Amino acid sequence: MKYLIFLLMLFPIGLQAGLDEVVLSSKDKKCAIRYLTTKPMKGWTIETKAECSDGWVHGYNRVEILDIQKKSKQTLNGFFMDGYWLGLLPAKGHILNRLTPQEDVQSLTFIMDKDEELNNTYIVQLRSTKNEDGSYTEFQGCPIFRLMVINPERKLFDNEVFQEQIAQKAFRLAQKLCAKLETIAVFGATKTDALASDVIFQMQIDAESKEKNIIPIQTDFNESDIAQPIELRHQSSEVLMSVIPEKDGFKIDYSKSFSYPEKSIPQKETLPITSLAHLDVQSRITDKPVQGKVIVHINKINLDGSALTDLPQKVLLKHHPKLKIGWAIIQGNFYQNEMQVTNIKTCQKEWCSDVS
Repeated sequence: MKYLIFLLMLFPIGLQAGLDEVVLSSKDKKCAIRYLTTKPMKGWTIETKAECSDGWVHGYNRVEILDIQKKSKQTLNGFFMDGYWLGLLPAKGHILNRLTPQEDVQSLTFIMDKDEELNNTYIVQLRSTKNEDGSYTEFQGCPIFRLMVINPERKLFDNEVFQEQIAQKAFRLAQKLCAKLETIAVFGATKTDALASDVIFQMQIDAESKEKNIIPIQTDFNESDIAQPIELRHQSSEVLMSVIPEKDGFKIDYSKSFSYPEKSIPQKETLPITSLAHLDVQSRITDKPVQGKVIVHINKINLDGSALTDLPQKVLLKHHPKLKIGWAIIQGNFYQNEMQVTNIKTCQKEWCSDVS
């Protein structure tokens, strides 16, 4: 079956143009890794004590990279999946897909779990970003955890009980992999070869408050084609969906007890527009996040999907699929100069004078 993911099913199977990777093998050709880089590495080899039953390094291992003169240039410690380096992310599985979702970013997807009773398949996307020297980081899936839920029954995604079930499942899966967790982005589709128009559900979960927000699916995919980790994107005429990774030792368990609120109350759309300064003062007085709606100018989109504002002051906006450069009215929870965005309305004129 063809799988893609938050990247997942939205990617065509097979290697795509722009995948910056080379295969490095041991001298005896028994083990190999897939190393991400734009640099030529002809004649380079690896040394490892890994047992490579299928030719690729898997699991927790140490891999030494040697140049053509057999000099050690880098040591990769941590977990591997089908030859890809995951660092300290203890993920297990096999690669479903590899893509280049945006410039200087590589992604891979894998099935993390299946639920026979609910008929759900859970697919995760990890990402790697390019360093200044042309090499890439390990594949990462935290602190933004991206999960695609596949279920053939479309109506289930409108069911609050089902939404609660997949929210709790997503949280448990994220805790298994992530020592640090900020946001869980969940997408839903009925088939594993879904295109953007087939994605029928999107939810974000705040890892600290456990609050979940159902995000309306966009229909204008051109406007969403920005550098974000949780969004629908276009590349080479193919619609891609970003889903879209951590201590030494063979056993790593970051699981914590989890108590999910019985019901999450959606934020009201009728909040009055206030100022960031007001929210800042209010959050300092209460020493906790405060909800509000403000006008801001976004001047930068970060690779992790967050954004930075420059007016009326500098604030970090966290993880919403419609974040883009320009003026906007945003709604969310503000705390310590960061805002978890739950709603956004873009504007064409300064200070959103064109939006009532």
